[in-house]
Amino acid sequence: MIQLRKTNQRNTGSIYKHKPVIRVAKSTQARFIVSQIIVDELKIDTETEGIMFGFKDKKLHIFKEPKEADNYHLAKCDASTFRFRSIELYEYVSDFFKVAKDKIFYIEMQSDKTFKLI
Repeated sequence: MIQLRKTNQRNTGSIYKHKPVIRVAKSTQARFIVSQIIVDELKIDTETEGIMFGFKDKKLHIFKEPKEADNYHLAKCDASTFRFRSIELYEYVSDFFKVAKDKIFYIEMQSDKTFKLI
């Protein structure tokens, strides 16, 4: 039997509730929409801590550190997401994953705190 289920391709909000993903979008300013799952996994206090990214062993890593002027500060977006903007980080990440500059893409956090393109 083939089951036919209702799907809504435009509503991607539920992905943030079930997967540790970051949506990367280039518009007038590059936007990063971060799943609450990532914030919980890293135990980030968004009032006092920011996040940083780094490249090591051909992988993109994420880590937290005390808020400084040079790290990324997460702002609450909705019930299950946070966001920040960075054109410079967008350039690095899209080049690393070899994604066209005008495309929206998702990266998923793995158990070792690295990301892969999904």
